Amino acid sequence: MNSTFRRMAIWFNGLPAEASAQQIIARLRTAGINHPFIAADHERDRAKIQEVIEEAHRHELTIHGDFCKGRLRNQTLRDLAQVLKDGTQQPLLCPANPACVDYVLEELRRVLSAYAYDGITLDDGYYFATGATYHPEAPTGRNFTVRPACYCAYCQRHAPIEQPGWEDWKREKVTALIGKQAQLARELKPGLHFSSAAHMPYELAYYEPHRAEIPYYEGWSISQCRRGRMVDWVEWVRRGHVDFVLPMVYYHSRDLVRWQTDECRSLLPNAATTVWVGLGLGTVTAEYFQGLSDKPGDRAHDPAMKNDAMVLDAQLQDQLRLGQENVAFFCYSELSDEHLPVLARYR
Repeated sequence: MNSTFRRMAIWFNGLPAEASAQQIIARLRTAGINHPFIAADHERDRAKIQEVIEEAHRHELTIHGDFCKGRLRNQTLRDLAQVLKDGTQQPLLCPANPACVDYVLEELRRVLSAYAYDGITLDDGYYFATGATYHPEAPTGRNFTVRPACYCAYCQRHAPIEQPGWEDWKREKVTALIGKQAQLARELKPGLHFSSAAHMPYELAYYEPHRAEIPYYEGWSISQCRRGRMVDWVEWVRRGHVDFVLPMVYYHSRDLVRWQTDECRSLLPNAATTVWVGLGLGTVTAEYFQGLSDKPGDRAHDPAMKNDAMVLDAQLQDQLRLGQENVAFFCYSELSDEHLPVLARYR
C-alpha cells in the first residue's frame, strides 16, 4: 500500500478576496496540494485569476480552470434551457440543442484563449434535469415525484420523447457535448489535461447489498448518474474524452465514501489513476447539509457531521488502502488550519 498520493487537487468555489495569489499558493504548498481547480468568474475575477495562475506556475503547480456553461446563469439564454412537460423551465441548458453546443464551445474557446491553464475540468452542470420533488404523500408510495426533461422546442422536434430509446438518446447527447469540448480544448492547447466532475452514485443497483445502511437510498434512485441524470461519465473515460474524472463523494461516513469508491473501481480497470475521488472538507458533507435522511433539512447542520482533520485522515487512509493514487477536495474555503498538517503527510 502506498503511503502518499501522486496528485492532490482542490476546487476553489471562487477566489478569496482577502488573500493574495502568493498567500493562496503558499497555503496549497503547505498542504501538499499540487493541482488547484479554479472556479471563478472569468470576467469579474480576470486579474486575480491571472495572478494565481502565474504564482502557481512559479511553484510548478498544475492549475486547472473549472469550466461550466451547462447552467442557465443568464436569462438571455433562456431559449436554450431545458423544459419539463408542463412547460416549467429548468436552470440547465439543453445539451441536445445545437445552439447550446455552439454557445458552450465558443465560451470554452474564449477561456482557453485568455488564460494559461494547464487543464480544464468540467463542472457538474452537464446533465438532464429530473424535475424531482420531495413529496412523501405521493400516490406512488415513494417520497419523490419525477418529471424528466427535456421538452424544449428542439427536443420536441428531434428527440424520441417518451419512446423507447429516449434515455439513451439523452445520454448520447451529453456525451457528444463533452467530446466536442475535449476535441476543441486539445486542438487549441495540445497536451492540456481535460477532466470532469462526476455525479455519484453511477448506478444505484451496485448499492443494493447496503440498502438498509444508506439513509439516502431512495434519493439516490433519482440522482444516480447514468439512469437519473442521463450522464455516462464512464463512457467519457472509455472514449478518451476525459483524462480523468472527479466523483463528488462528499460524505462524513467512511462506509459511504468507501462504497462509492468501490463502485468507481468496479467500473474502470484503471480507476487508480483515472478516478480522483472528491472528498468533502469541513461542512461539505451530505450528513451536515441534509441530515441523515432523504427528507430535506432533516436534522441538518449537526457539527459532529463535519469532516474535520481526524475524519479526513481516516478517509485518506481508506483511499490508499483501496489503491487510489490521486485524490481531490472540495473546497478551498473549507480548508482549515487543522487540515493542513494532515494533508501534508500524504504528499
